[in-house]
Amino acid sequence: MEPQGRLTLTSGTPVTTSDVIGAGTIYYTYYRGGNISLWNGSAWQQISPYTNNKSVALSTASVTTGTLYYVYGKIASSDLSLAISTTSWSYQNGAPCKSTDAQSLLLGMFYGTGTNTTEDSGGGVNTSGNRYLVNFWNRVNKAVQYMDTGGRSTSSATLAQVGAIQINYLSWGDTLIEVTGSSAVGASGVTPPFFGYITIGQSTSAIATGAIPGSFLGVGFSTSDVRVCTFLSEIPAAGQVVRYMLFASGAGTFATNEIYGSATDPTWLKASVPC
Repeated sequence: MEPQGRLTLTSGTPVTTSDVIGAGTIYYTYYRGGNISLWNGSAWQQISPYTNNKSVALSTASVTTGTLYYVYGKIASSDLSLAISTTSWSYQNGAPCKSTDAQSLLLGMFYGTGTNTTEDSGGGVNTSGNRYLVNFWNRVNKAVQYMDTGGRSTSSATLAQVGAIQINYLSWGDTLIEVTGSSAVGASGVTPPFFGYITIGQSTSAIATGAIPGSFLGVGFSTSDVRVCTFLSEIPAAGQVVRYMLFASGAGTFATNEIYGSATDPTWLKASVPC
């Protein structure tokens, strides 16, 4: 039997609908039921039901910023217990378990955002979303976004990040994720038509490193602003994923591409992430 609960940062709420930032405890809460099967060393043992809202403090693993952690479930006193580890997982006895302990069943992973803290946030106006807690079982799609209300401009043909626009999330490396971006754009300094570019960039650090093949979009801009879009369908590698909005001027120094953003017509980047 597959596990029926979900990891969450709010006790008693298997699928949170509000941002949870600076969380220091992870809970395992009933979702489809209260049953779970765990390997006891010789066979799969069903715990039915396990104690609801089992918890583990991030301080038990001395969680640090920028590190990926896994949450495992194990039998303790005929009940479920949770543990945090940086040790990755592998399939053992037909199930995803801690690579060094077949009795520790993989439940999910999270990313440290501070000393003994993590978060699960969707982002918003001039704020990056961080979907940094994901379940292995019973995944639920959650939105992650950044909505930018500021204007930007460039006359360079080199791609650059649009302001601070980025979204952050975790991936198991087994699911298709669609990322979309949109902005009102225009140009000055040249007689149209000419080509400018808006696209989605990738990085594993804080700096955008360039466009992702398949996401590039060339647009013939006019002198008046036009709403344009870019999109990317991908199965990202397992672990932390960072995606940026990038733009450049196709006409080099002969024209200036301008990105327009306002409270009523923001530039945005968003995705739906299995969590």
